[in-house]
Amino acid sequence: AGAASTLPTSSPLPIVDTRTAVRVACRVPDGASKPIVGTMLPAGLSGLWHCILNGSHQGASERIRKHPHEARLAFPECGILPLHAVLIDRTASPQLIHEVMQAYPQAASVADPAGQQVPIALAIFMCQPIEVFMEILDTAPETAAWVSPTGDNLLDCILSEATPEELRALDSAAPEATSTELSRKIHRILFEMARIHELNTTDLVGTGTDAGDATKPTGAPCQHSDTVLYVHAACCFGPLHCPVHVLDHVLRQHPEQANRVDRHGRHALHIAVLQPNCLPGPRDLTNDEANCRERAFMTRLLQANSLAAEVPIRTPEIGADERSPLVEAIKNGQVWEGGIKVLSDASPDAKLLVDPATGLLPFQLAALPSESARPNISTIFSLLIEQPHEILNEAQSHAVASQGE
Repeated sequence: AGAASTLPTSSPLPIVDTRTAVRVACRVPDGASKPIVGTMLPAGLSGLWHCILNGSHQGASERIRKHPHEARLAFPECGILPLHAVLIDRTASPQLIHEVMQAYPQAASVADPAGQQVPIALAIFMCQPIEVFMEILDTAPETAAWVSPTGDNLLDCILSEATPEELRALDSAAPEATSTELSRKIHRILFEMARIHELNTTDLVGTGTDAGDATKPTGAPCQHSDTVLYVHAACCFGPLHCPVHVLDHVLRQHPEQANRVDRHGRHALHIAVLQPNCLPGPRDLTNDEANCRERAFMTRLLQANSLAAEVPIRTPEIGADERSPLVEAIKNGQVWEGGIKVLSDASPDAKLLVDPATGLLPFQLAALPSESARPNISTIFSLLIEQPHEILNEAQSHAVASQGE
């Protein structure tokens, strides 16, 4: 078997279990009575794979200690690694998963070619213990930002596997709500997102400290460092891609963060409007569903801190100049029925502010195609019709001033 990096990617398959994945790879009928061992397996298969497929976890543990290199060997044709296999084996112990991952830590970053899932997603879908979840993120923290081919991120995956009781506990305002496994998983993902995007508080500037040095949530009841901006980290997923359940939870647990800024002077609302907001969204949402999700997200942020809508954002693209959150939201694909109306209501004067990079008013920007979205007639018309005389006068004045220059 070759190394995982050289294997071609096959068409996505549903996650079931190791034997089913191997059955598909070996083209063995589902109703076959003969075990998937012996002559049905490809020649030259490693001893570790034989142990895994025979359900001999003790044998697999002994094999990985004596021959750790076998953790690198993918199963022929389907290309899954031993780490993928033990994660989708509901009977494998956390200790065996630990040993396989320690033998080949790079596997924690590799998506299985069959289902296109990274190990942390497999751990979520297979309801692996929280210590397995935390160890995978310890090994491959960058996978916290993983997104599936259908647009789902890890937050979507976690909530899709949560029980009604877990969701009710997540919605609780009680301090102990952060001690639930669901909350600890959410906070750990957001911790890693904060580290990836350098979302720290301004009081850390010049101290040599960053989010990576803060106390990170673990399998034990987590201790949340004040230096980690969890609300901002949730906004890194964007209004369309961060579940409102998650935003509500972190706002309840860290209400002061709605009014705090990161080291670049950005509020959580600013982080949200800077994210591209293009479809397809999670699970191929319809436009109406996407607009509803976007609107709910932006409404929650503005309820927590409405003044952030009037604070301009400085971005590298325009240097020392600043853009309003309304303009950034338009440029990144939000529409009137989604987040634009609530932003406009929170900062009515923003409709009269010219974008310093293009010299255009918000309704004109909405008419320009971008990488994030096509022009939206409803957005253009709604921005213009609310204050038509003032907006057109401002546009004419700016045009005259530009000609004079």
